[in-house]
Amino acid sequence: MNIYLVVEIKHREFLSRLLIGATSAINGNDVLIGDDEIIKLIVNKKLNPGIMLYKSITPIKRRLIQLKNCKNNNCIVSSIDEEGGIVGFDFKHFAQRRFSYKSLSYTDSVFCWGQYDYSNYKKIFPKAKKKFLMTGNPRFDLLDNKIAKNFVKKKQSKKIRLVIISSYMVFARNTHLSDQFTVDDKFKDDYFYDYFAFRAAMTTNYIKLIKKLTSEFPKLEIDIWIHPNENIINWKKILPNKRNIKFTTGTKFLTKDKKDNTIYIHSGSGLAFNALLQKKVVISYQPIKSKFNDTLPNVNSTIVESEKEIIEFIKRKKYDKFKIDKKKFDRCSKIISNSKNYDACNKITSYWEKFQSKKLSFKNNLSKVIIKNQLRFFKQKLNYKVPKRRKFPAFTKSELLDLRNILIKVNPKFKDLKFTLIGPRLINIKKN
Repeated sequence: MNIYLVVEIKHREFLSRLLIGATSAINGNDVLIGDDEIIKLIVNKKLNPGIMLYKSITPIKRRLIQLKNCKNNNCIVSSIDEEGGIVGFDFKHFAQRRFSYKSLSYTDSVFCWGQYDYSNYKKIFPKAKKKFLMTGNPRFDLLDNKIAKNFVKKKQSKKIRLVIISSYMVFARNTHLSDQFTVDDKFKDDYFYDYFAFRAAMTTNYIKLIKKLTSEFPKLEIDIWIHPNENIINWKKILPNKRNIKFTTGTKFLTKDKKDNTIYIHSGSGLAFNALLQKKVVISYQPIKSKFNDTLPNVNSTIVESEKEIIEFIKRKKYDKFKIDKKKFDRCSKIISNSKNYDACNKITSYWEKFQSKKLSFKNNLSKVIIKNQLRFFKQKLNYKVPKRRKFPAFTKSELLDLRNILIKVNPKFKDLKFTLIGPRLINIKKN
C-alpha cells in the first residue's frame, strides 16, 4: 500500500514518523514522509490513493478542504493530535477547537495518546466514538532505551546545566501579533485572548528570570530550547551578549539511562513531559496563578512560584537529592498508553493493514515529483530565494544516510530498506 506521513514540525514529529514509516515499509508498503506538499500532490492527483497520517484535523476552512479532497481521492485518513494528550485545563474547549463532527466525517481514525484523551474524546464526540483508537503516540516509542541510545551522540556533561524550554514567548513568535488573533479571517473567542494575555505576562517573567540567573550564576551553562514557532533573532535581541547562554533549535533528544546534572524549567511544554517520563529534574515555573497552569506537564512537575525558589534550588543543590514523586510519575505513565510497552508504531501499522486493497496499492510515478522539485529548487537558487523553514528545515543526503544507519541499529531488518530523497522535505522509503 501507499503510506503518506505528513509532518508539520520536524523536531517534534519526524523521528516518530520515520519509525512508523520504516515499520510499515518492512511490511512491504511504499512510504512517503514529508511536509504538506504531500497533501498538495494528493489533491492534484499526482499521487495515487493511500493511507495518510495527519498531525491534526483542526476544523479550519483550509484543513477541511484538504481532508475532503483527500477522501474524495479515495485516501484513508488517520490523524494523531500532537497537542492533545497533555492538555489539562478545559479539555472540552480544547477538543472542540481541534475537532468537529465535520472534520471527523472526513477521517477514518484518530490515534490517541492514552486513556485520558481517549475517554474524553469519546464523551465529547459520542457519535464518532468508534473512530478514536487508543494506540499511544509513536513519539514515546522513541523513549525505549534500545531506540533512544542510538539517537544520542554526546555524553552528558557533569557540570550543572540549566535547560529552559520555551513555549509561546510572545516577543519571539514568527507570526505578526495581529495574525495570532485570527484564524481563517475570523476572530478567535475570548478564551484565546485570555490565554494570550497570560502568555504575554509569562514572557515578561521568563525574561526577568533568565536575566537574574545569568547574573546570579555567571558560570552556569544555560541552554534555551527555542520553540519552532519562535525566531532566534528575536531572542538574541532581548538577551544580547550573554556568554553563558546557548540557544538550541532542532531535535532535542533525551534518554532515561543518561544520568546528568541538568535541570529542566518550563511552563507547560510537551517536551517537558518527555523529561518527566525519563525521570529528569523538571521544574514548572509558575509566577502567575492561572487556570492555564493546569496542564499535565505542569501539575506533574516540581512547581516553583518565584525566582528566589529557583535560585535556592540551584544553590543548595537540591537536585542532587531530587526524588521523583512516585504518584506523579505513575500518573504520567498512565496518561501515555505506550510509556512502558513502546508499541504505538506496531499498533498503528497493524491497524492500517486491514485496509489492504488494490485501490491503495497502485504504484506512484515519483520521477515526475523529483524532476518538478529539482526544477523548482534550481529556479529558486538562480533568484537567490531558496526558502528556509524553521518548522521544517530541508533534509540533506548525509542526514538521510545517518538516519538510515541509526534505524539499522534499532532494527537490523531495516537494512533491507531503500531511502530516497524526493525533494527538500520529501523522503521515500520502501524495500529494496
